[in-house]
Amino acid sequence: MDNADATVLTNYISAAPSTQLSLTNSLAVREANEIQLNNSIVSLAKKAGFETYWLSNQGMKGGFDSPVALIGQHANHYTFLKEGNSDDRCYMPDENLLPYIRKALVKNEQKKKLIIIHLMGSHPQPCARTDEKYSTYFHSKNISCYIQSIHNTDRLLADIENIANKNQLNWAMLYFADHGLSFVNKNTDSENLTHDDDNKQNYQVPFIITGYDYSDKNSSDKNSSDKNHSNKNIIDAHRSGLNLLPMLSTWLGIEEPRLVSECDWFSNQKCQNQHTVISFINEYKDFNQLQDDAINFDR
Repeated sequence: MDNADATVLTNYISAAPSTQLSLTNSLAVREANEIQLNNSIVSLAKKAGFETYWLSNQGMKGGFDSPVALIGQHANHYTFLKEGNSDDRCYMPDENLLPYIRKALVKNEQKKKLIIIHLMGSHPQPCARTDEKYSTYFHSKNISCYIQSIHNTDRLLADIENIANKNQLNWAMLYFADHGLSFVNKNTDSENLTHDDDNKQNYQVPFIITGYDYSDKNSSDKNSSDKNHSNKNIIDAHRSGLNLLPMLSTWLGIEEPRLVSECDWFSNQKCQNQHTVISFINEYKDFNQLQDDAINFDR
């Protein structure tokens, strides 16, 4: 994604430190602290006339998967590569979703499409995600596999972009991670990463939007745009996954009174309530009060 013309939110934080907590709080309506799984970005998009797809390389029936899977099953078309638990440590590369992605990206002049692709990405254990392979060693085998899994995701996103362009689609792609991780056995040869909720890095995640026309959108001088360099629109203002659904509805042009927001996500406007996150026990925390668990590049 480094080479893509894109809008990048550098201070986006996830709603929670695990997939189920994060995505249910980010993609479904919350009222009176209750999550309405039947009122999600999927159901809202369907009501707005979108043909909806949920393509997942995570589990359908596991204890940590079911609430998110329920959101996905509201789509017009859904596919789960893993019908059981996503945390089975079996090698199932995200690239296995490509046949379903190609099918979803067939051009249809009659309907807009919302295609949600739920990747396994860089979840623990990282070497189970890369078939024990990595191209560059860094710190430990596990960290090396983790870095490789990021490269693999980047390559998959490039493949999706190429398919969309080949099909001559007017497309936009939003990529974000649902949570971060923390170090265990830090600064040792067995250094690894795991879920936690005590550190800022458990919530600091990438958030990038690109599309077929982003070169024009982000270029201040279209006539002198250098094709060898990407145009980036950098948003440094803080944004929280707990407020993601209103942003998504605005981005997709969906009108929903419960999701009205005065925050312009794609500006550097300082918006209220952008530092709150949820812990494992479903309690609110102030992101700014969390510990720092930054990687040590000097080893």
